[in-house]
Amino acid sequence: MLELSSRGGRYYYSILRHPVARVLKSQNVFAYLQAIPEGGRVLDYGSGDQPYAPALMTHFEEYVSGDHPEANKKHGKRPDVYIEDNCIAMDDASVDCVLLTEVLEHVYKPAEALAEINRVLKSGGYVLGSVPFAMGEHELPYDFFRYTSEGLRKLAMDAGFEVVELDRVGDLVGVSASASAKTGQLFVKAIYKIRLGPIARLIGLFNRVPELIYYAALRTPLSPSKVSYFRTFPLGFTFLLKKPGDSS
Repeated sequence: MLELSSRGGRYYYSILRHPVARVLKSQNVFAYLQAIPEGGRVLDYGSGDQPYAPALMTHFEEYVSGDHPEANKKHGKRPDVYIEDNCIAMDDASVDCVLLTEVLEHVYKPAEALAEINRVLKSGGYVLGSVPFAMGEHELPYDFFRYTSEGLRKLAMDAGFEVVELDRVGDLVGVSASASAKTGQLFVKAIYKIRLGPIARLIGLFNRVPELIYYAALRTPLSPSKVSYFRTFPLGFTFLLKKPGDSS
């Protein structure tokens, strides 16, 4: 389960407890958040169990969770508003920001969803979010797409947004480290099933090593993300969009 950590007023996903893709994408999202005005109303689109709520409530005056009825059934928290057939039960120009993290791949008609987000967003408002690229199928039967950077850019612009930021997250080396951890987790689960908990925990610790090494390498001059060939196969993308006009 996703769980935000905080220190000194800064929120983050710990690399010790979360996949490297989630950690890196959330770092970008929080950086975008700090670049937009405080106050106003934020809609957490596809909120699930609302892991981002604590961070958003320190930046905005009002937090509104929104989720699709079917997807929300498996979560423990019910949303403030439901999203049905891409329709959000909110007034035009009623929010200042929309959070859209790890959701767009689950929307069968993304152009309609972005148009509806544009409708409820005030002029000068922002959308900040993320999508996976190298990731297995998940949350079936509601997993429909994987996006390229230019596909995301075109979708956003067609929906009437300015693309302020569109960043690749990770690279081929990160994908390899992530895949290694995913494969190793199968062995960990199997050992737990035969009631060898201490051994499973030890293997689980070693299983995280490739991602931990990769995460550390990103902060060195030898970062694999500096190699253009590796960057063509990212873990995913993050984006900051703006609805044209002045915020009010």
